[in-house]
Amino acid sequence: MTDLNAKFVDLESQLATQHTVIESKLDALLAALQATGTAECTNYYPTSTAFTLTGNYNGYSFIYPHSVQLKIDSGIYANMPANTTYTFSVDTTSIAFRDINDYDETLILCAPPPSGATLTSIAGILATISTTLAAMQLSNTAYQTASLSVLDSLYLNIETMLQNNSLNTQRLLIAIAANDPCRDCAVIPIAPPPTQITPQTVDTEHCQRMQALIYALKRFTVKLDLLSSFGLGFSPTVIRDAIAEIITELGLTGQLEYPSLGEVAQLAGAAAAYVVSNIFSDTSLPAEFLAIEDSLLPVLYDTDNASAGQAAYRSLLDASELDTTVVMLFKAMAYTSVFNLYYDRTIEVDLSGYDGSICEPVLWDRVFTEIYSATNPAFDSGDISGWENYHLVSEATAGSILIHVWIDGVDTHTWSGNHEEYFDTTGVVRVVLSFPGFASGTVYLEGAPSFGA
Repeated sequence: MTDLNAKFVDLESQLATQHTVIESKLDALLAALQATGTAECTNYYPTSTAFTLTGNYNGYSFIYPHSVQLKIDSGIYANMPANTTYTFSVDTTSIAFRDINDYDETLILCAPPPSGATLTSIAGILATISTTLAAMQLSNTAYQTASLSVLDSLYLNIETMLQNNSLNTQRLLIAIAANDPCRDCAVIPIAPPPTQITPQTVDTEHCQRMQALIYALKRFTVKLDLLSSFGLGFSPTVIRDAIAEIITELGLTGQLEYPSLGEVAQLAGAAAAYVVSNIFSDTSLPAEFLAIEDSLLPVLYDTDNASAGQAAYRSLLDASELDTTVVMLFKAMAYTSVFNLYYDRTIEVDLSGYDGSICEPVLWDRVFTEIYSATNPAFDSGDISGWENYHLVSEATAGSILIHVWIDGVDTHTWSGNHEEYFDTTGVVRVVLSFPGFASGTVYLEGAPSFGA
């Protein structure tokens, strides 16, 4: 941290110096631009009677719409051409004008413009500013690179500390578990029981049991989230007490076995790692579980034994976008006996409130049936959106059939003759059929909504 503070102090000092330099350059440019002005002019009206102006008019200029006579100092009058600007290029003590024709027009006499910035001087100042800015960019880039290097080292050190703390916590919990005077006297198995592989019937009850399993896992997330929020720690005793509460809440006392010592230690370590990694996060375990909950039911329903179900559950977690520490915690809380219980049809569990029919695939539902002939040469289904799967069957007995499927106004599928087609879509769908060969027969358009709808 000392190195990083020094970098920022140096950078602040450098930026202050650079600001002063640029401010000075811009002030010089502004002063030069403000010094640039326009000539001050005076109007006179010469007549045949001359009028005289005394003083040095070197650099002054005048213009008159007619010919006018000019005398400088004690010289003689000279005729000056009309509408021509004349500039005095010598020092004078006096000048005199007269218009022998008495036109009574305006003679404009202008003093030379005040000296100030020229394009060359302004370009020079801008070039200096550009060079200064380029040097500042290089210098600031070097400081940025050095600061990022320090930050990278700091991040690496913190990450290493977190990993070491997590590992040390797991080792401490295992050691505490071996010396906990308050633990149950009952013998706790070290290794988990084997995961059951006996096939179960996949039916409505199976669907209900999978929903109950998902609810049980959700209760685990709630309880673990409370422990992490209150900072109670994750000793094996605390973990077992939390599981005891869950078993009671689910009405599974005497049915759901406690996890083995190895599973408890694994769950405690995963929970500690989650807390360390997400200490400044505003997420929660129930919210994280919600992200995968809808995907769980079809995955678990498709498996007929505990081993396959647990493997499918873990594969879904691996494929999810959840944080690694959340994935490891969700795997650890779904210990072997949980899956064995809900996949074992010989153990009764409370399945009230669960609809066992939502898992079964929905059969094809007939949307329309039409018989076509020469007197019915075309058909337009209109908007038949709201289905994900379509099954179009043509049973024409003669001639040709042109079938067009329009999705969101685009003709995406076209074919002819006796045909059967299947496709997925979620857009606005219309089916248009025509019979240029005067075919006869029956065409079926069938559809099925998505799983669980």
